[in-house]
Amino acid sequence: KPVLGVVTNLPLDTGPGGLLASMQGTSQPFVIYSQLLQIFQLQPLEQDFAVVPPEIDTLLIAHPKALSQQTLYAIDQFVMRGGRVIAFVDPLSEFSQLQSRETGEPVQGATFKSDLWLLKSWGVTYNPDEVVLDRARAQKVQYGGNAARPVVSYPVWLGLKGDADPKVSDFARDDLVTGSLSVVNLASAGHFTPAEGATTKFTPLIRSSDDAMLYSAEMLNIQSDPDELIRQFLPTGERYTIAARLSGPLKSAFKEAPPPVVKEGQPPPVLPAYIGEAADANIIVVADSDIFDDRFWVQPQQQGDQTMAVPIADNLAFVAGAAENMLGSNDLISLRTRATGDRPFTVVEDMQKAADTRFLREEQDLNARIAETQEKLAALSKPGANGEATALTS
Repeated sequence: KPVLGVVTNLPLDTGPGGLLASMQGTSQPFVIYSQLLQIFQLQPLEQDFAVVPPEIDTLLIAHPKALSQQTLYAIDQFVMRGGRVIAFVDPLSEFSQLQSRETGEPVQGATFKSDLWLLKSWGVTYNPDEVVLDRARAQKVQYGGNAARPVVSYPVWLGLKGDADPKVSDFARDDLVTGSLSVVNLASAGHFTPAEGATTKFTPLIRSSDDAMLYSAEMLNIQSDPDELIRQFLPTGERYTIAARLSGPLKSAFKEAPPPVVKEGQPPPVLPAYIGEAADANIIVVADSDIFDDRFWVQPQQQGDQTMAVPIADNLAFVAGAAENMLGSNDLISLRTRATGDRPFTVVEDMQKAADTRFLREEQDLNARIAETQEKLAALSKPGANGEATALTS
């Protein structure tokens, strides 16, 4: 099996239970990680290494913590030597905000947002403080804040869709990784733009619809009410790139090798010779890590005494297809997008979106009328207007 190196701050191999569940023997890896194990030889790397092992063909970096200069240099030189990278960063990790079942506290060691210093040298600009909201691709969620409408559109959670028309499709139809995708579910995703002066070619793979806007990740922690987000929604008419392929010539982010970090009791690391340029880099960047979270793309289904994970989106197809493509194997990419259990009623969904918009507009009108009536009552309740106030109240 080809070797896929994994650099992550997510408990992909243990699941939501984390290290404690692993120690208790109750850990359950994320479904995507389990499936990748069947296709590749996965080699987890600590998030502090001096050299990428030579047997690794491709690096999968998923929501990393802040990496040291030594580790960033190792990744940079891996790319300079022809290594390929799939990097997932996230302005707001929904999984990291989950509370541990055992402690009731956030998952130990979790990082709410992630960035990668190398992105700019690779040719992209990424703001870890911005989240893409998309009204047209908003998923339906259970919401208890409005008894009249318990299921509402949540523009933070996106159900991105494919279409035969490349102008309408959220996925690049001319790329092997995304050409056959039907739907991919993401949560609180960020976006990329080409960096000024970049030498690499920037090719969007996944984009939002044009009914989208940018929103502060910090504000989203304070205000996540679906109805309020829809009320504040001001679409820019722009389609935001959530995943992109970077290809072509690339210059190193380092002018020279940094001084090696010597750990106590260990010899200094032996670093390969510094390389300043790569002739043909191949990198995929994704501004979301919740694509790995089972909650967003599989549904548990009981089959006898076993629980099966039934896919309702092509999240696995995208991740596995990207890895296979980077490793030079395209044979199975088209096969991985066929077993999706989601069959949406698009006409009904459009009717629901229109009804939601109409409901919110009427609700705002009624609230305004109530506020106006209350002001009149307050004015009439002042001394000298008691008779009129009584008449109006009755």
